[in-house]
Amino acid sequence: MRSRPCFVSGLATLLAMVCAPAPLLAQATVDFRIVPRLGDAALVSGYEAVLDLAVQARVTSAGSTFGLSSFAFNVRIVGEAESNGLLQRGSISNFDGTYDQGISVINTVGRGGLARQYTYLAMLNSAFNGRVNASAGTFTNGPDQEIGLIAGAAAGERLLATPGIDDDGDGVPDSMIPHSTVMRTYFGAGEFTDIYRFRYLIRNFTGRNFSIRIEDVSAVQVFAELSNAQGVMGPLNIPVGTVAVTGFDMFTIPAPGVGGMALVVMGLCARRQRQG
Repeated sequence: MRSRPCFVSGLATLLAMVCAPAPLLAQATVDFRIVPRLGDAALVSGYEAVLDLAVQARVTSAGSTFGLSSFAFNVRIVGEAESNGLLQRGSISNFDGTYDQGISVINTVGRGGLARQYTYLAMLNSAFNGRVNASAGTFTNGPDQEIGLIAGAAAGERLLATPGIDDDGDGVPDSMIPHSTVMRTYFGAGEFTDIYRFRYLIRNFTGRNFSIRIEDVSAVQVFAELSNAQGVMGPLNIPVGTVAVTGFDMFTIPAPGVGGMALVVMGLCARRQRQG
């Protein structure tokens, strides 16, 4: 069994120092899901099927008050050998913090993988932007295709750089209670928003089922207002009691007479795991 990509020992202390949590559980539910960025079709080029995927999150609460402030998880394609394809981090944020509408591969922290507003920890250690098929920290790599140790935290300069948080650039939030549009667009308040993007290039077109899963979810916290803790601006974190995770299924059907090309059919996984 793989270890959770949680904030252990020193990291737990660091996160608590940056954004001290409130003592009670938030009356909110956080949903995580995986969706294809190109809809129900893959871009087939040469002898590769290019699948661009996003992990999305939504916080459901009364009045859509809360947004997502921290999380940790792994992504795994169950039973898919590492030799069958290539996992990569997908483009997600522009230099100004807005979402990138294009589709490409970027490994730079703050541009690919984690959305820029969640890269406080990844800026300290890039392993938290997700380790592709490699062990690191508490994560032990297995034989399947997987991205481990993904850990997002909204705090510090990357939080302030989120559009609508500190538009005058003076290092102080324009409001300690972010506008509802900011919370909805960048922190999933009431609506799904992308928090992590990745690409999978399929190079083995043997007909088979795929099960892409979000696993070992931990450190899920939400916020409604900001706070300055020991000189670092961050959210006033509140743990949540309910987390729902929806995986994603797809399967390849070798296309007759095309010499190794494949038709890729995808759909949301019906299984729904509840934690908390």
